[in-house]
Amino acid sequence: MTPIDRILHQLRKHGSAPKRSGDGWTCRCPAHEDNDPSLSVGQGTDGRVLLHCHAGCTVESVVNAIGLEMRDLHEAASKASFKRSPVSVSNTGSPAGSVSSRLFHSADAAIAALETTFGRHSKTWAYVRPDGEPEGITVRWDRRNGKKVIRPVSRCGNDWTIGGMREPRPILYLPKVIDADHVVITEGEKSADALNACGFVTTTSAGGSNAARKSDWSPMHGKDVVVIPDRNDAGELYCNDVVELVQQAGAKSVRVVRLWERWPEIPAGGDAADALVLGGGDVNAVREVVEKLAESAIPIERPEASPSLQYIPFPVGELPNPIGQYVMDCSAALGCDESFVALPLLSALSAAIGNGFCVEAKRSWRAPAVVWTIVIAESGTRKSPAMKKALRPVRERQRGFISEHKDQQQTYELELESFEIQHAEWKKQISKGETSPHPDKPQQPVCRRTWTDDVTTEGLVRLLQSNPRGILLARDELSGWFGSMDAYRGGRGGDLSRWLEVFDAGALTVDRKTSEPLFVDRAAVSIAGGIQPGVLRRSVTASERESGLLARFLLAMPPRRVSGWVEHDEDAETIDAVQRLFDRLYDIEPQLDPDGNMDPCVVALAPQARRLFVAFVDEHAMGTAERCGDEAAAWSKLEGYALRLALVLHMVMHAASDRILTDITLIEADAMARAISLVRWFTYECDRVYRVLDADEPLSHLYELRDWIAQGGKNREPGMACVRDLMQKRRQFRGDKAGARAALQALVDASLAVWDHEAAGKPGRPSERIRLV
Repeated sequence: MTPIDRILHQLRKHGSAPKRSGDGWTCRCPAHEDNDPSLSVGQGTDGRVLLHCHAGCTVESVVNAIGLEMRDLHEAASKASFKRSPVSVSNTGSPAGSVSSRLFHSADAAIAALETTFGRHSKTWAYVRPDGEPEGITVRWDRRNGKKVIRPVSRCGNDWTIGGMREPRPILYLPKVIDADHVVITEGEKSADALNACGFVTTTSAGGSNAARKSDWSPMHGKDVVVIPDRNDAGELYCNDVVELVQQAGAKSVRVVRLWERWPEIPAGGDAADALVLGGGDVNAVREVVEKLAESAIPIERPEASPSLQYIPFPVGELPNPIGQYVMDCSAALGCDESFVALPLLSALSAAIGNGFCVEAKRSWRAPAVVWTIVIAESGTRKSPAMKKALRPVRERQRGFISEHKDQQQTYELELESFEIQHAEWKKQISKGETSPHPDKPQQPVCRRTWTDDVTTEGLVRLLQSNPRGILLARDELSGWFGSMDAYRGGRGGDLSRWLEVFDAGALTVDRKTSEPLFVDRAAVSIAGGIQPGVLRRSVTASERESGLLARFLLAMPPRRVSGWVEHDEDAETIDAVQRLFDRLYDIEPQLDPDGNMDPCVVALAPQARRLFVAFVDEHAMGTAERCGDEAAAWSKLEGYALRLALVLHMVMHAASDRILTDITLIEADAMARAISLVRWFTYECDRVYRVLDADEPLSHLYELRDWIAQGGKNREPGMACVRDLMQKRRQFRGDKAGARAALQALVDASLAVWDHEAAGKPGRPSERIRLV
């Protein structure tokens, strides 16, 4: 992906909607509240991206706002990264010490740097974590011409930088919101303060009307919420987003109050601050009006869950470096979806941790480092090469073990030969009545293992007996594994119940007729694999779905991606960093109980991480209650995956650091927030996958066509397609205009698309075009 493609993709992802303008693009700036497009995007002759915000935002703040780094603007360093660098060079050639690239020791220092450009600020609002620690500050300048300038500063590790907060962002006045039963939500901090003065507990989100989805609204769970929009289209859009988000968070009730129903004099773009002025500054009178409007407003009912079919890219930004960088490098080198690398990599990391650690939410709820993942994709989509790259550190480690075992085996054979000579001499001495100590027989070395593709439980138990830490089961095609469930006991699912125990690192026993049973106390086995959609439908039986076997997997089914030659290659430093990370995880010695068995070190949740998890569990439970059957089972398992992934991310951040973290046995809020974001993506993808899998064959092909249209392509706008596109780009429709139109009509009939009547009759535009819903 070229730098310009990456920047445009991230701008679209963050709602900035870039549009063509001459040789470049214009869009809303993601670094400040921007109702009118003020960001210009261009491309230099050397391939670098040129950004200029006409409202005065620095290049660094724009790049940070879309989750990238300054080096992503350049051809030579076009891979994405997820850690802001304190040293960089802007695309305008400014030195590395400029305001746009510096880190500051405090928020005040960052604000002071902004004041050198904008003068003394008018007002600041601090966004804090549940424990009261600041995460970001919104700074406002009121101009004499009546306009305003808004700039964010945010925490970056122990320092501060000019730019938006990392997502998900806290909402305004969070500690007060957590303790309240009734909350008023406005668009913007000034409106929130106006109603706060009237005695309400108020909040808003940082970043303007387009950024509501970047904040964490889980504190709204169980609360009565009133949303008060600004009087314009942007205000209504923000209101719609907030209503949806707080309902998803589990708000007890949601009402919308439009203040211009009482004060029609509120101007276009006006807000609660204008209402307070029109009310003569009488806070009690304004409070009474707002309360009456809220009482008369009808609560908005939450719509029934209706999973979308549109694929949302995997949130790579939630993976800490070097893992996040590695996923981007490998997927970019292959031209495949990021989930192809990310899912097996998560399983590999959990296997490296194995029985060394477990996470505790409370005394009766502990979760092991066991992660099962499946990538669902057609043959030829590069899921096997992606899995090979994802598991490279695991296989490299095993190669080292094999080499080590060869040396041990040679030593053993020499020692065994010496023992046999000593043993023969000892027998002669005994036969003569002489007493002599029996020579010690050398123990045959066992090759340590990191992974296997053996799906039989007997073979697995043997491996686990010599590798009690745990192991990774990796198979390019998991159909054989699913088929093995009925391979024993006359096809009555002999292994199914055993694998259900393995998911929780439970005990595993294999009875044998001719010898002693095989047993392991803690069978920690993570699984990574791929499967084709049609094969998955045929391979997974009803009993395996009803038992919850499939529900235990994290699923991803990205649409087919068209990709030819890719110039990008992986970064050698990143590969080495990931290998070192895995080696550190493997080298952490697990603790043993008095009997010499594995005794996982218990990792607890720090107070703020626990609050995040509890809020997530409450929110997630509402979604689970709306589902039934195996979908409800999948959602139930996803709840626990928040703990498992938090443990994995916590250990990754520990192993990636050259210094010991404050406390390895305590998961902090950052790891938990990242894990929750990942689980939310997996819940969405779970709904999407189950809906496609449950569809009949013709409908599944329709979904595949929809995904193809959603991607766009050369000379094709994403989400749009015409009859000619299908005839030129889809083999089955070549020369078949009627068939191509029928396929588009089928999308419309399935409520997946609508005919784009606006395109009809326009010069150079086809009249038979659909637009995805």
